[in-house]
Amino acid sequence: MKFQSYTSGGILGLMLKMIVRLYVILIGLAFVITLYIYSGALIRNVGFTSPAHPIHEKIGRGHKKKRLPQAIIIGAKKCGTMALMSMISLHPQVAGTQHEMHFFERNIFTGWDNVYQRGLEWYRKQMPQSYEDQITMEKTPYYFVSEDAPKRIYEMNSSIKLILIVREPTTRIITKCFNAIVKK
Repeated sequence: MKFQSYTSGGILGLMLKMIVRLYVILIGLAFVITLYIYSGALIRNVGFTSPAHPIHEKIGRGHKKKRLPQAIIIGAKKCGTMALMSMISLHPQVAGTQHEMHFFERNIFTGWDNVYQRGLEWYRKQMPQSYEDQITMEKTPYYFVSEDAPKRIYEMNSSIKLILIVREPTTRIITKCFNAIVKK
């Protein structure tokens, strides 16, 4: 029976198998998205006008500068937002942040807006340098549950693209519990 095969490894064995399956799916998804972006189809379909450039093309692109993001990845915890951002950032047409900004959300514990009060100019300076034909992106999963983030993001750029990544709730909770156990 299939159920008995999991009992030999216990709950830890089951969780490890589920995590491996999730990562295989995420890597495949990221690979497909990267190929789609590289083909230029996604860039043209979401309203970015420049076609994708080959990786080696750097001549004639103008100067790099820090720009506000044109796309933001959001989602629940442990849904693969970091993996998705890492894979998408491999593409030469994407300049992505290396960490979560938490700019548009209000601190859920204190209710303070200490990051948002720094202003859009501060936020722009936190972005990576990018060419004019590149897509600047950031990733903060908490924007998905923040009450303030949607309005603030819209006020910054009403045509910004949001990439939402979700996951089947049961495996997400198992992964979250597993990570909490491992961190102890």
